[in-house]
Amino acid sequence: MRRQDLLLRLRSILISTVFIVIVLLAAALLVPKWIGRSSLIKQEKELKETVASLEEENLKLKQEKDGLENDPVYLEKIARDELGLRRADEIIYKFEDE
Repeated sequence: MRRQDLLLRLRSILISTVFIVIVLLAAALLVPKWIGRSSLIKQEKELKETVASLEEENLKLKQEKDGLENDPVYLEKIARDELGLRRADEIIYKFEDE
């Protein structure tokens, strides 16, 4: 009877050991993938933010292009403000700040 108890005990230890080895192998294989996935999720979030920023900038540039092509008032404003242009009959006075 004692030998049978010992065999049952050894069998349960063997089954437990095999189970623990399988769990450890699964963890060793899956943990790096989880870490890599977390990194990819972070990278995806950053890329989405970049895309949103670029889409916003693109919209502003399209609006500016449309204004330059189709709005003579806007075109004149840009020519005056950014390029310092004036009409032939105008004199521009510049005052120094005190």
